[in-house]
Amino acid sequence: MRGSLMDIGPSMRFSRFGRTMQLRLDEARDLEYVLELDEAHWVATSAPISTLRCDATFLQWVDTDGNGRIRVSEVKAAVRWLLDCLQD
Repeated sequence: MRGSLMDIGPSMRFSRFGRTMQLRLDEARDLEYVLELDEAHWVATSAPISTLRCDATFLQWVDTDGNGRIRVSEVKAAVRWLLDCLQD
């Protein structure tokens, strides 16, 4: 269930999902805000890849140090790579 919406700055937007506020990503350019979001505002700063429902090969690429966990820095590196690859 989606609740209230909170605006931070001109474009960074958060929505309440359950009991937490989550950064809203409505379009590809919103991914840039992931890079600006302070680690203190992340729900989790790392997650075991064994608990994520996602393509295993993709998770291995994101887990750059091979420790079996996806950390904030690895998510941000993946977003930077994706933004560099996107044309439009």
